[in-house]
Amino acid sequence: MSNETQSSGRFAPVVSLAVLVWRSQKLAEQEKSPKGRQEQLQTLARRLARIRSFELSSAPKHVGVFGAPNRGKSTLLNALLGYDLLPTSPMPLSTTTIEIVREVDRAGWEVEVHLANGRVEPHETDSDRSVANLLERYGSRRGATTAERIRVRGAFGGCRILNQGGVLLDTPGAEVAFEPDTPLGRETERALRALSETHVVLFCTRADQIGSRSDFEFFEEHIRPLAPVHVVTCKEKWTDGRDELLNSAMKQYGVSESNVVPVSAHEAMRARAVGADLGPSGLLELETHILGELDRLTPERGLLPCVQEFQRVVKEDHTLRPEKVHFENLRTSLRDGGAACVQSLNEIEKNADFWKLK
Repeated sequence: MSNETQSSGRFAPVVSLAVLVWRSQKLAEQEKSPKGRQEQLQTLARRLARIRSFELSSAPKHVGVFGAPNRGKSTLLNALLGYDLLPTSPMPLSTTTIEIVREVDRAGWEVEVHLANGRVEPHETDSDRSVANLLERYGSRRGATTAERIRVRGAFGGCRILNQGGVLLDTPGAEVAFEPDTPLGRETERALRALSETHVVLFCTRADQIGSRSDFEFFEEHIRPLAPVHVVTCKEKWTDGRDELLNSAMKQYGVSESNVVPVSAHEAMRARAVGADLGPSGLLELETHILGELDRLTPERGLLPCVQEFQRVVKEDHTLRPEKVHFENLRTSLRDGGAACVQSLNEIEKNADFWKLK
């Protein structure tokens, strides 16, 4: 790891900070720090890893929607896309991961079906209705054949997230309680595979089912360390006001108010159909939140919040302060990083006394 910290270029500060976090994690293990403190460091380490892995590989920025069955995930994505493509139903329906990719110059649509036997079936069509039929056939309980994964390519000019280089992932309902060798267990496995490649995680709970056991168990075991955007769907079913809705989600899942977004996908689709304001549905707020998360995947925008978070953690527990040499590596890499690193460098310079560098 020490060799990586000497690397040059825009990634060096990210790697140097990752070394500091890694060292603090080791100290936290040695000191048997509280679980919450160790989770803070794990979350920070994952965020830094996502920033670096994305930038190094130039991989698409995956925005994935996760949660228990029948939480409005597919309906939410239809609202974000502006097309009624993904199969929806009052009963749990999705069985596989569906990847939505924008290709600016594509005139029609392509649905690429990846089957369990390894075969890939490409389907070309000019009709969004045909796309919906194919997704229902291969990606829902109404179909005779379940695909392992489906990729949809189209122009999608009206989707702000796809326009910014994002890729949307719809996933089947997932629960910790589902047995691995059952259809529901295999659907959970598909969702977890998608989770492992997701940069921005949206965790969906219904407004009228906040705190349900199936939601909470999956959230605690798989989602919490990933610092998700917590989307409360079907907000129209909550009648006690927005503040009470936010407070309920914050209390049940231990998330901050700034990371909870209530949305009514049905209200958004109705507003789109008649050209009405999307604001009351919460969809525009969610889009803005997601775009902000995507922006923070870049070293230029993502490094400063990570520096600030790390300083908060270590300031609250001095036993987690790494050795001086690791901090000096970070400061050097920030000085060599140019204009993009000025804010982060200023942040650590003003706290030099805390780091005992004087």
